[in-house]
Amino acid sequence: MIVKVARGRTDTKLDKVADTLEAYADNHSGAQVELYRYNSISIRIRIIDAAFKGKSRSMRHRLVWEFLATLPEELQNDISLLVLITPEEKLSSLASVEFDYPSPSPIK
Repeated sequence: MIVKVARGRTDTKLDKVADTLEAYADNHSGAQVELYRYNSISIRIRIIDAAFKGKSRSMRHRLVWEFLATLPEELQNDISLLVLITPEEKLSSLASVEFDYPSPSPIK
């Protein structure tokens, strides 16, 4: 599996998102795709891809949402954090740090 569940357990919704992101990873060799369930209503995703270099944040989102848009709307609504960065941006991105060291969720 190219897509990695970064922490915690999987469930059917998380697996569905992971399967969808596999298609992104298949089309972007070298991309690192990770996700996890932050709480019962929130899924966090991080994609580290050199192909994002020189692209605006909105262009990066368009590239990824091309794949995520195939998910049911209810499942799309569970995506609360979508971090799209280049390898060079990983250490300087506060969102990436939150992905690695998540603050406690007030919701279980």
